[in-house]
Amino acid sequence: MRCDCSEATVRRQIALDKVLYDIDRAIDLYAVGNDELVHLTTGCKL
Repeated sequence: MRCDCSEATVRRQIALDKVLYDIDRAIDLYAVGNDELVHLTTGCKL
């Protein structure tokens, strides 16, 4: 895919994506709890 974005714009987008991913994981942890979250992401149960 071709992009006419500057390097700085791409770097900001990557940083924003990481922040949104971390927020989503925090919401999952809050909503499901630590034990269930570990089970869902690794297939292992504590």
